[in-house]
Amino acid sequence: MEKISIYNLRSLKKIKDIEIKNLTVLIGKNSSGKSTFLRVFPLLKQSITTRTSDPILWYGKLVDFGEYDDAKSKDSKEDIAFTFHFDAKEVLNKRPYIINSRRYYSFGFYNGFFRKELKGKVECKVYIKENIFSKIDIIYQSQKFSLKYEVAKKEYNLLINDSVEKSLSFKVILNPERFLPTIIMDRNNTFFDDFIDNKSVENLAEKLKTHTRKGTKSKTIVNYLSNIDFGEKKDIYNELLKKNGPKTLKKYIKSLKYNDNDFMKINNQIVLPHAAIMFELSNSFFDNLGKNIHYIEPLRARASRYYRVQGIYIDEIDPTGENIHMFLASLKKDPLEEFRMWTRKHFGFMIKTMKEQGHISLYIQDDESKDIFNVTDMGFGFSQIIPIVVLLWKIQQEARINSRNFREILICIEQPELHLHPAFQAKLIDAFITIINLSKKSKHINVKFVIETHSETIVNRISSIISNNIIDKELSNILIFDKKDNSTNIMTGKFNSDGYIENWPLGFFDAEDIKC
Repeated sequence: MEKISIYNLRSLKKIKDIEIKNLTVLIGKNSSGKSTFLRVFPLLKQSITTRTSDPILWYGKLVDFGEYDDAKSKDSKEDIAFTFHFDAKEVLNKRPYIINSRRYYSFGFYNGFFRKELKGKVECKVYIKENIFSKIDIIYQSQKFSLKYEVAKKEYNLLINDSVEKSLSFKVILNPERFLPTIIMDRNNTFFDDFIDNKSVENLAEKLKTHTRKGTKSKTIVNYLSNIDFGEKKDIYNELLKKNGPKTLKKYIKSLKYNDNDFMKINNQIVLPHAAIMFELSNSFFDNLGKNIHYIEPLRARASRYYRVQGIYIDEIDPTGENIHMFLASLKKDPLEEFRMWTRKHFGFMIKTMKEQGHISLYIQDDESKDIFNVTDMGFGFSQIIPIVVLLWKIQQEARINSRNFREILICIEQPELHLHPAFQAKLIDAFITIINLSKKSKHINVKFVIETHSETIVNRISSIISNNIIDKELSNILIFDKKDNSTNIMTGKFNSDGYIENWPLGFFDAEDIKC
């Protein structure tokens, strides 16, 4: 995901095109909308990865937004909406093939209809009204594919470039395992799980027959219209003029302009067969987004002196860190030793586990004194940083594994500085940067952090790292939150090459003057 927009969610009434960099830092006063923004990502995760009949699971295991009316901006009559910007090629690298009941489809080629590789930016906007998607817009190559819910009929209309499509029968499937609905085209009144259907082109050929010489066969027109690369309206217009085809028909098309209503009708029928593909592409994006979001809450679990051992494989760290002991207990000897050496290198301590009579205890060994203490006998900050440390190690391990498919991992942490000395806060940021740089060297993984903080130390550490060229300044940004009249505004601050933040509010971290 490259950008996100949020509309009518609590105080986030109109937040447009916020870039999600490899290190995105959220700062602002209390109750300015930072947590709402960050929690959108775990909200999406619990909505995508949970079987549910509603588009958004407002209350789940990760975050609690209450109900729809609680989440919606109080003085807004508009629906809650989110816009996601992503790269089509990256999604295809994650899921290069889609399988259906009849045949394999590669995204690069569809029976001659879709000969150009899918690449470029995709914009997907979803509107949510209570328990339904009221509208979904997907824009690719300036072509817009929409599903709009018609309340009276309790069904979705398919729109191509805002024009309701009625020439082709289709069915919308609400699959509890997918985030967006699935579109199924109708062939000869029998529904097949096909993404491409040439019925729309056949219908178009019949309509355009009046603009050809008498005796021109429908098949000739269909062949002319079928082998068109999917692209922008102007590109489709130009390709139709360049292609070999019925001369009279080409003359008619040339008499039009690519933005004329008459040509738009031709364009819409040509791109219509790809509507289902665009929804499947977007669903693939959401599938991977949900799987690869990791969230750490602001209040992590308190440490216990003993933990019960359960033979459960842990593939994801709990947002509160409650399953840290089970994760460490499941590690084999070599990975566990690698984990200890990694924490020693980056944080100056090692985490050790000791098993006894069905229980496990976590111990901290200081690298300088070599003293070992149960984590409950250490400062509270250790219990708060351990979930983050374990998650970071797990992610950097994944970054070292070669994979055929590309993954983008999004790590969202609220108040990573909680109960930490400034020196430890700096070490934590150093670890973030190490993982980002490691992922940038990899061809199969891209790690992004979104952190919400009140720590001047963290901001200054990032500034110092950039000024020393340890990380490219283009990989980070600062989102400055300000709320007035119950509406949040976000200003983006960019680091320059010297580590200074452009657009930085003067005196941002200063305390107010004492009033006697």
